[in-house]
Amino acid sequence: MHDDQQVAQDNPAPLVLLIDDAEDLRTVVADFLQSSGFRVETAKNGFQGVTRAVESVPDIILMDLGMPGMDGLETARLLKKQSVTSSVPIVAFTGQTLVDDMGRVRACGFTELITKPHDLSELADALRRILKESRVATAKPTSPHH
Repeated sequence: MHDDQQVAQDNPAPLVLLIDDAEDLRTVVADFLQSSGFRVETAKNGFQGVTRAVESVPDIILMDLGMPGMDGLETARLLKKQSVTSSVPIVAFTGQTLVDDMGRVRACGFTELITKPHDLSELADALRRILKESRVATAKPTSPHH
């Protein structure tokens, strides 16, 4: 058992920051992601999300677009301006089935958009894929091993 704990400390589960104003949804999604092997922190709005992101520097951020106060687009812009969170992938998780301007969403710093409600298993798989792609994109070049 000690060996398992050591492995877990050496290779911690990816940290997801879930930013959404809907408390019930935050709870359901956070519980599911934790049971799927992620560590999860939550924030109920953009202001709290920026603070938590800067403090904990998550591996990936899953964020609602339509929040009161500071919406997801403004929150993403702020996160991309912070040196500690500028390279963290941000996934829009929204109930808006038709996003008016996907170009604007990407310009604000979102990596991908996932529509709610979503199959939670597919959501976990999408987060794993995005994390893998972001690690490949940010990895330092190595010599070819062909």
